[in-house]
Amino acid sequence: MSDLKHEAEALGIEVDGRWSEETLMQKIIEAQEQQPEPAGEPRFENVPLHVLNQQAIRAAKNRRLLENQAADKARNAVLDSLANRRPSGKPFRKPLRAPVA
Repeated sequence: MSDLKHEAEALGIEVDGRWSEETLMQKIIEAQEQQPEPAGEPRFENVPLHVLNQQAIRAAKNRRLLENQAADKARNAVLDSLANRRPSGKPFRKPLRAPVA
């Protein structure tokens, strides 16, 4: 009974000493139902599976697009830094090959 009282007080319920355990449990359940859900935890109970699959596919495509863009930028940065000179400063005799796609 004391655990129920502590739980009820934590939820902001003013506990009457005359309440039975059943009444106290009912008040706790009512208070928990009235509390808003945390915003950080998305709920997917009522979302159809095909919608979740579409979202996952879209997220994977976006991730691959970002990875490809990052790889292109890195490749271009290397090519720009090596443009026509070796690290020693001597020019290349042959032009750099185009990157393999």
